Amino acid sequence: MSTPIVVGLGEAVWDIFETDRKPGGATANVAFHAAQLGARGVVASRVGTDDLGQELTRYLVQKGLDITWLQTDSEHETGKVTVDATDPGHPTYVIHQHVAWDYLTPTSEFLQLADQAAAVCFGTLAQRSPVSRDAIHQFIARTKGLVVFDVNLRQQFYDRESLDRSFQRASIVKLNLDEVAPVAEKLGLPGTTAQFFARALLAKYPIETLII
Repeated sequence: MSTPIVVGLGEAVWDIFETDRKPGGATANVAFHAAQLGARGVVASRVGTDDLGQELTRYLVQKGLDITWLQTDSEHETGKVTVDATDPGHPTYVIHQHVAWDYLTPTSEFLQLADQAAAVCFGTLAQRSPVSRDAIHQFIARTKGLVVFDVNLRQQFYDRESLDRSFQRASIVKLNLDEVAPVAEKLGLPGTTAQFFARALLAKYPIETLII
């Protein structure tokens, strides 16, 4: 049997701390952990041609990830998240906009990856730009593999349309308790308890598995 391809589709970023920086991005993390479990972990994202983009690319390769579909962008810088960890229990984040992964492009090679994927994981953050949102939805509409929607709300970067389209496409949905109320509000669903919300969401959308 061939090694299954598991795609982390969306953002790849540097988390910038006061004295350090670390590679991040929820979907890139999914690809990494899939590779640790023996799959072919693919990062489908976009980085700049700047120094941070080159460094991030080298890091992903060192971690054994497939970067064949990691796009490069000469006009936009690599994604960054500035982290203020002054209060370690409640760090704050600034997710910089108009960066490379906001311009993910549905090339023919990118869409051919969808044909090969055994599973793909995506979230809301990379859908904040209409350009990358369109690329993501073209990808997940084409794949025959398992579609996992990790809601992963960040700041104000989500809306009703992107949530609705994503729930319509997903086989598996994962969100945390703090995300139940804002998602329920956006979709007009009961959010008084996780159980009421879960029943309403499963009744509205063709989701096979919901994890809260």
